[in-house]
Amino acid sequence: MEGNRKLKKTVIGKTELRELSRQDLIDSVSYRNVSLLLSLGADSLYQEMVPIGKICRFLVKRICRTSDVKRNRKRAIAFLRFVAPSVLLEDFPESEKTVVIGFNHPSLGEIFRLMYLGLEAYPDRDFFFPVNIPWFENLSPVIPLLEANGVYLTPMITPSTQKKLEKQFEDDEDALEMVKHYKSAFEREYMIASKSMAERKAVIVVAPSATRQATVFLNEEEKRGEGHIHPTMTLLARSILRSDESEAVFVPVVVFEPEDNNRKLNLFKPYRIEPCKPFETEEIKELTEGRKRDFDYQFLLRIDEKYTK
Repeated sequence: MEGNRKLKKTVIGKTELRELSRQDLIDSVSYRNVSLLLSLGADSLYQEMVPIGKICRFLVKRICRTSDVKRNRKRAIAFLRFVAPSVLLEDFPESEKTVVIGFNHPSLGEIFRLMYLGLEAYPDRDFFFPVNIPWFENLSPVIPLLEANGVYLTPMITPSTQKKLEKQFEDDEDALEMVKHYKSAFEREYMIASKSMAERKAVIVVAPSATRQATVFLNEEEKRGEGHIHPTMTLLARSILRSDESEAVFVPVVVFEPEDNNRKLNLFKPYRIEPCKPFETEEIKELTEGRKRDFDYQFLLRIDEKYTK
């Protein structure tokens, strides 16, 4: 079974790596066990996610052990609820449109919680997650199993990972240029895939911060709407709502982590999850028209008002 492939990563030379097209790069990392990080020489970034990767692969194999998707999803909900408990403070909105769930991201633990809560709220939908490249590479052996059960992942180089790579390769201009290229390639693929998933009325789950951080806004300047906020939700909205017929609902979700949490999975520790008032299509289009980037600020503000209450 493809989902039981051994995690023996393929390392290729930088010349071969550079010659891969964007789609070949995605496919190689996703399905051919090629490691971008190990090929670049960023072994430590890959290794730091190995323990969590082992846990995640074990859970996926334990849950997705039949060809019955509905049965597997019910098993996933029950099992994940046991190992990653949470309390849902408000219901997710009912909608026939594409659903985009954006959340504050203090740890890795909310991914499990949002996955099973989403499966409960939208049982017949596919799910789409962008995943930081060290975690993605450690999950690659079970990607076929996930996709067979309607869960799709795409790799990303988050801002924190980019900084780590830039620090490691500060004296290697060639490697720095490659990091920039791959970050852009992954972002481009994410937008293309998001549009495709939206056409299937999937549930797209994304952290606007793109990296783990303890607060919704990084500083008071951002909180006042005066600092630079990366336009994650704006770009996503423009990609999904490109045509007049496209519709979507964007749901800000507050993640209240446990008091004794860390930045990892926090298994067996209860989280509180609270969906906020969603943004509907017309409001989103108004906030993103032309060169406007008001949407990201308003989206984060809706989360922050409850998170800091």
